[in-house]
Amino acid sequence: MVHSFAGDDWKAIKDRWRRDGILADRDRPPSEAARPAAGSNAPGRVVAQFDYTDPLGKVLFRIERVEPGRQGRRKDFRVKRPDGAGGWTAGLNGFDPVPYRLMDVASPPPGEPIYIVEGEKKADALAKFGLVATCNPFGAGKWPAAFARWFAGRDVVILPDNDAPGRAHAEDVAGKLREAAASLVRVDLPGLPEKGDVIDWLAAGGTADALADLVAAARQRASAPPLPVINPLAWQGSAPPARRWLVEGWLAGGSGAFLTGDGGVGKSLLTQQLCTCIAAGVPFLGLEAERCVAIYLTCEDDAAELHRRQAAINAALGLDMADLAGRLYLVSLKGELGNELVSFDAGGQMQLGQRWRDLEATAAQLGARFVAIDNVAQTFNGNENVRSQVAAFCNLMDRLAMAIDGTVLFLGHPSKAGAEFSGSTGWEAHVRQRLFLDWADAGAGVSGDRDARVLKRSKANYSRAGAEIELRWHDGAFVLEGSVAAQPDDERARRESAEEATFLDCLRVRAKQQRAVSHSPNAANYAPKVFAEMPESGRVRVPALAAAMERLLRSGQIERATRDNPLWKGEDRKPVLGLREVRSW
Repeated sequence: MVHSFAGDDWKAIKDRWRRDGILADRDRPPSEAARPAAGSNAPGRVVAQFDYTDPLGKVLFRIERVEPGRQGRRKDFRVKRPDGAGGWTAGLNGFDPVPYRLMDVASPPPGEPIYIVEGEKKADALAKFGLVATCNPFGAGKWPAAFARWFAGRDVVILPDNDAPGRAHAEDVAGKLREAAASLVRVDLPGLPEKGDVIDWLAAGGTADALADLVAAARQRASAPPLPVINPLAWQGSAPPARRWLVEGWLAGGSGAFLTGDGGVGKSLLTQQLCTCIAAGVPFLGLEAERCVAIYLTCEDDAAELHRRQAAINAALGLDMADLAGRLYLVSLKGELGNELVSFDAGGQMQLGQRWRDLEATAAQLGARFVAIDNVAQTFNGNENVRSQVAAFCNLMDRLAMAIDGTVLFLGHPSKAGAEFSGSTGWEAHVRQRLFLDWADAGAGVSGDRDARVLKRSKANYSRAGAEIELRWHDGAFVLEGSVAAQPDDERARRESAEEATFLDCLRVRAKQQRAVSHSPNAANYAPKVFAEMPESGRVRVPALAAAMERLLRSGQIERATRDNPLWKGEDRKPVLGLREVRSW
């Protein structure tokens, strides 16, 4: 036990006593089988001794390694100094330690680096190859800051042992020499076992020339700019690589792409059909598609819905399920928890989720070059009004696209009618490719065609923006406009049925929120006007919703509440009137 009545650091005192030989150096105890009998104080024998000299070669002190050590220790270290009479006495007697092999360190050959290792034996092993090597006395973690003066203006190479204490020691030495040394690199020797060192590396065939090559490579890495700069001179005399398109002119390889559109417009169907065309190598809406492995990941549809949709797509394209074997992979995460690919901590830093790691590994294992993610609402656990978070997510999509040498398409919804995406302009600014699936007549209602769509190339950094493809929903898949004969009566019936379903969807949302709507055009909460502004309306306009309301009233699917049978009672306990759905059960 050590206590300083002067208030000094007792740990520092014990360290100094160990250096002076008053206390033996501590080490990991040997196994029980090798440990001497309890209480044994039998001295071991000196198995190695290392002389520390001044720059001219005068011995200042000696460290002896003794095995076994006292009190069951595997080894002990003893420090001795010359007594001036040809003998030795214990301890340093207050003298400061110096680096090992100081004669070499003080005057190394011109251009030769100084190697710093952990332990005298390793320094001697390097010296046998004609290298300048040194260490500090008393082991790892005990490098004195005062040693910096011996390395001023020198080129220093640190060779750490391959274990946690060795790496920590290397960091400590580097921190204390960085200001003084002319250059400083750390070389982690390749192929070392756990707790291995430079002696193990030399025993495995390492040479001075091989070590010099490792040092040169480490210096090159250390001198390289922090950013991955490109020197255009490297392109001299070579043609630029051709751009790779997964869908000619619409989806470029090596980049993410953003597809948006109203709810119900058919983004998911379009995306699964796109994945099918890429997997089969057949044209997508008249556009050439490169044949490769495609993954469609959805958080909104179950396997049964994917099956139904795939059957309709195959029928439209003339494919069998066997045509997609080993090429198309569908993933349903509907109802699963933890579908977030990323999240953001309190400081706004993006954290990768387990689902991201699963997706990345799956894409690599399957060799996918096209990945579709449906949709942003369930996979981006951030604030889309914070541009930095949107930018980080888009950059992650680009990273995956580059890793698979293909394209990543992620789906999103617009915030309201007339907008092509939600949140801030971050989505627009940080994607290089953005597509928008729209109603062909912008939801003109009764007079419109609810099966007609238009796919817009809203942003295209790699081709001309503004291109459009007119398409049509037909028997569960999308076909090019004009490729099937129109059937007005059937189309009108389907359109009216869809408008009625839209009206009921909006009514259910308002009922759940306990926000009544009225049938009266003069009311501030006139149902068709209110619903037209809701995302659930799918951009159906007021006249179409008004016509749908009348049909639903006539068919008895909705009704007007009365005071005797109100919707509910308000906070003032008065009956609330308005429209409600009539359930059939």
